Amino acid sequence: MLTRRTWVVWAVLVLMAWGCGEVERAFSQESSSSGESASAGTAWDHFLQAYRLTRQGELTLERLDRIIQLCRRGLQLPGTAEQKRYGRRLLAWAYNRRGQWYAQAQPPQEDKALADFEQAVQLDPTRWKYFHNRGVSFAKRGQWNKALADFDQVLRLHPPREARAKCHFNRGEVFFALGRYEQAVQEYTQALRLQPPRAQVLNARGAAWVLLGQAERALQDLEQAIALEPNLYDARVNRGNALAELGRYGEAVREFRVALKLEPDRAAAYASLAWLLATCQQPQWRDPKQALAYAQRAVKLGGEEPQFLTVLAAAWARSGKPQQAAQLQRQALLLAQKRKLPQSVLNRYRRYLQAYQSGQPWPPQENADGKSSAGSAESSKER
Repeated sequence: MLTRRTWVVWAVLVLMAWGCGEVERAFSQESSSSGESASAGTAWDHFLQAYRLTRQGELTLERLDRIIQLCRRGLQLPGTAEQKRYGRRLLAWAYNRRGQWYAQAQPPQEDKALADFEQAVQLDPTRWKYFHNRGVSFAKRGQWNKALADFDQVLRLHPPREARAKCHFNRGEVFFALGRYEQAVQEYTQALRLQPPRAQVLNARGAAWVLLGQAERALQDLEQAIALEPNLYDARVNRGNALAELGRYGEAVREFRVALKLEPDRAAAYASLAWLLATCQQPQWRDPKQALAYAQRAVKLGGEEPQFLTVLAAAWARSGKPQQAAQLQRQALLLAQKRKLPQSVLNRYRRYLQAYQSGQPWPPQENADGKSSAGSAESSKER
């Protein structure tokens, strides 16, 4: 099972905020251009109060609420065009910062975050960071096309080199989620060209290479990622998957066990190990009892997600319980359809279900001539 630290499913996306230093520079510019002093009850008086709050220690939710309130009131009062323009910029900044606060809360308040990023973009569509943050929110909600549109706009606004790299990485994550792995590889490659090699990006590209059937290229990326971060759980699991694709099953099992020791409370390594022990094309590596135990552990840790239910179904089928396997696989397929997973995943789930309904494990038993009775054997590269 390929694993990545992701938004809901797939990536660590960085929420970026316009820093207080930028507020101060903008305020200084607007103050000098306005040529007016503040008067109590004026628009500028409200903007001054809001600005001062940005400089008074930690930006708590209550303080951000107050800044927004002051700016909104100020925009309703008399003032020059320059003052109102500054007020809108400061208000957009505050909405973006509050959206970031909501997005990073525990638990995240995604609806409120998206609403604030929407406000920020509408008030000041010149700031690439606002589009980036809104794109992240769209991605977390599975609104992939909207996320891509925002990331495209980020690139059109010519952000700094590091920000372009992050944007290409996030575009790669969206394409990965859509099952468009070749485009994902292109975006990850762009990200790697714009910044020094980073383990997270190398791991993501390695995972995409595995799904494209290029396990050797995947190993190159994943081994480089591990060299940079030896304890990177995701890269360890994905390296195990790549090794399994190459038929290096003993090395794959060892890699999965390394991952289990690194983070014993995460599901992916249990699932990958269970899948290998249940479906390996070389019978000597199969262990139905262990496969079932690991698969059940994966479901317990990761929840009844389609990929974990699919692994558990394979383990039950290998344990001689095809009816139970078919029931679980049918449940996994329905969940995958509901979540609009890529068509390639849905087709694969249907093939698994067909095998279990016919009373066979996956991969199906071979005929006397050594050929599979239901197509070629599937691997661990995607469940």
